Amino acid sequence: MDSVGPSSQRRASVAAASVVVGLVTLLAWWPVLECGWFWDDRGTFVANPWLHSPDFFAESLRPHLGHWQPLTWWSLRLDELLWPQMALPKAHLLGNVLLHGLTAILLLRVLALVLRHHERRFSVSVQVGVAALGALAWALHPCRVESVAWATERRDMLAVCLVVGGLLCWLHAQSHRFESDPSPDEQTPNSRLWLAAAAVLWGLSALAKAWVIALPGALIALEIGLFAGWQRHNRWLTIRRAAPWFVIAIPAALVAAWAQHAAGATSDGALGITERIVGAGHHLMAYLALTVLPLQLSPLHPIVAGTTLDTAHVAGWIGAVSLTGLLFWRGRSSPAALGAWLGFAAWLLPVLGLLQSGVQAIAERYLILAHIPLIIFAATIVAAWFADRRKGLMVLAVLVVLGWTGRMVQWQGVWRAGPEALWSAAIAGEPKSIHARINRGALRLGRGADPENDLAVALALSPNNATAWKLNAEHLRRQGRTKEALAALLRAAKLAPDDLAVRCNLGGLLAQSGDRSKATLVLNSAITDGGGVDCLLNRAVLRANSGDRKGAAADVRAALAQLPANHPQRQRAEGMARALGISAPKRATP
Repeated sequence: MDSVGPSSQRRASVAAASVVVGLVTLLAWWPVLECGWFWDDRGTFVANPWLHSPDFFAESLRPHLGHWQPLTWWSLRLDELLWPQMALPKAHLLGNVLLHGLTAILLLRVLALVLRHHERRFSVSVQVGVAALGALAWALHPCRVESVAWATERRDMLAVCLVVGGLLCWLHAQSHRFESDPSPDEQTPNSRLWLAAAAVLWGLSALAKAWVIALPGALIALEIGLFAGWQRHNRWLTIRRAAPWFVIAIPAALVAAWAQHAAGATSDGALGITERIVGAGHHLMAYLALTVLPLQLSPLHPIVAGTTLDTAHVAGWIGAVSLTGLLFWRGRSSPAALGAWLGFAAWLLPVLGLLQSGVQAIAERYLILAHIPLIIFAATIVAAWFADRRKGLMVLAVLVVLGWTGRMVQWQGVWRAGPEALWSAAIAGEPKSIHARINRGALRLGRGADPENDLAVALALSPNNATAWKLNAEHLRRQGRTKEALAALLRAAKLAPDDLAVRCNLGGLLAQSGDRSKATLVLNSAITDGGGVDCLLNRAVLRANSGDRKGAAADVRAALAQLPANHPQRQRAEGMARALGISAPKRATP
């Protein structure tokens, strides 16, 4: 059997498969254009004061929301330039879908290249067909929904596309090694050009999201899986080949730590080192379970108090250690399996809970790169089934991909249903999820529904949660229970004295209850400390009711000058301006 075939036939087959994979991916993900804003989208888009300001470029070079991602910000602005007539967030979601389709095509080419060199007994049709199946398995996995359907996660879409493009270049640079295993000094001029291209793409990916901090470990895993790089005589050489990529990984890690620190998101010591180590092992096995059986999907898999050292966590840690030990023991006879597992773990290591903080224990979007080593390993197995005509196993592989696709479509539907449906899914998965309860309560409060059950559960689970007290105060105020609402806001202010939103609400409620002097002190203090539009508008109401129309007008003008055209408070501020008989200044847009 001719395992390679004429180059023209191979190029035609890969090109045709690329078109099919690209079209299937686009069609499968097109429905997510109907998804709306969700969670962090408010800080990223809706209430972002600089996204459409003349200071955009300078601000994009600073850390925001715990990330340093200038390339991501630029791509988001490019969406609006490319599709100016398209409503938001549809334009951003379209960008996500297009990037996802491109990444699927690049992954197909990665898999085709691996199968071409690594398994020469396979025909061209088997190599390309299995590569297409593997690319679709990755592109249509249900855990991709969080990244593609969430506009804020453009950073995932862009960074991963560049990482996979760099991986394709890196593999081209290693092509000569499939015939022999030369030293690094035996690289050809062509391979050096491919390595330079990989370096550029991986460097650019660090400007979108800091995934490349795991790059050296992932490349060591590929060396092991593709070149048996953990055999005794190869180990030191394998490490040496990966070492130069720390030039990209270390700066990316330092910048990521800086961005996290700037957002106040660095580890606060709430979990001890033992809890973090045990939790990391458990999380690794949880990610493996989500990969195989993506049933318990959720927009938030929270850390639940009191469970970090329970039986399930300890069992997960023991399972992770045992599986790793077994694969190392079998590494000489099954280097591909060892490489796949180590690559899976390497991409997940930065987000296993050892260092990063946050309310989530795991997140489905974190699997977006970790699945690629597993797909490469699985592709070689499935190709062998096709080559050996093991029809039952071939059908099983196709059924698995179809099952994942069906679950993906179902989970897409939940995302399209909106944030309340998503938080309901999170609560169904974990009823003790405080943040899910608070977020669903806030949404119900926003549309005039009764959030009392969610807020009561949140306060029972976390009596010192300032956000829950703030929302509860608003709920009580709407019911006319002003005294109870004021007590709840005072509790929130005591728990979070630096929360300007709480102080602004407190000032407004004090004014409503008739204590104008104290309301003035609270609002003046909040505005001095940086309180924004809400504080200004609350003080404008207070001044207008006190007869100070000139002061009220000044506050309204100051608020309007800060408000972008699409800000939720813009309509309120313009209505106040009309009531005061003043003209609104230009919107805060370029």
